[in-house]
Amino acid sequence: MNRLRIPLWQQIVFLLLIAGGPAITIYVASLIHNPSPTSISYTTFFFLGLIAFIVLNSILVKPWKIKVQAKMATLELNYQTGVGNAEETKRMWQDLNLKRFLWDGAFILFLAFGLYFLLLGMVTWVQHIKLYLLIMFASVFLGLIFKMLCFTRVLSRNFDNTPPDNS
Repeated sequence: MNRLRIPLWQQIVFLLLIAGGPAITIYVASLIHNPSPTSISYTTFFFLGLIAFIVLNSILVKPWKIKVQAKMATLELNYQTGVGNAEETKRMWQDLNLKRFLWDGAFILFLAFGLYFLLLGMVTWVQHIKLYLLIMFASVFLGLIFKMLCFTRVLSRNFDNTPPDNS
């Protein structure tokens, strides 16, 4: 089946520039300016946890959220049109909302906890923040330029990865 898609290598390069560049910059800066073992362990824990959370979210949670959203829409329609027991529909809708909130709340709490430790460590190298922000900006900017080139004719010869038709 022919499908239009961006090649995997382009997606990887883009993500490395957009997310990897700033993350590596923060990690290296925290290692250089605060080389205590606790700082290294907190920074490493934060980034490994963030990577695990992103992978878990994209593989398991995103499909689950799509199903939950569809189920909630069905429950809302049933409630509005009077199909089924109104109290049971309302309870099911609230349960789904609670599950979705718990996941989103856990993610926000994890980010807040991680950012607290990152910012606590950044206090020691705040005088160098201009350099590190410039490096992060350059990485993101290069990632956006790369993606733009991917969508132009420069790098997009075969998005669907099929050989060209010479007829």
